[in-house]
Amino acid sequence: MANSKESTTPANTVPAHGDHDRVVMLSLHSDGTPAQVAPELIGDKDAVLEATKEQFKQQAVSAKDVELRGVSDDSDSERDADKLKDEHDKAAKAAEKAAESTVDSLHKGLGD
Repeated sequence: MANSKESTTPANTVPAHGDHDRVVMLSLHSDGTPAQVAPELIGDKDAVLEATKEQFKQQAVSAKDVELRGVSDDSDSERDADKLKDEHDKAAKAAEKAAESTVDSLHKGLGD
């Protein structure tokens, strides 16, 4: 027969503030949030920042491209290409700022 008292012992005995993910580069969900558990960026901060900027830019530009053109693009006009390039550039700049903010908040490596 099961005990009617609720257990106060957690099923997961890993301390809540204990282990976490240490990564050189983040894995991101589609909304841009880290997929790791309490990620800590390790390694040379400048290298981590450059990798994160590139990662965030690629994700942002790809998302903007799909938003503006959909999955396929049937238009070849130069005006549309210029507009698309401008929108890609805006998304890339915003992504770089987001990457800098993310790396600054997560990086806990030596040399900070």
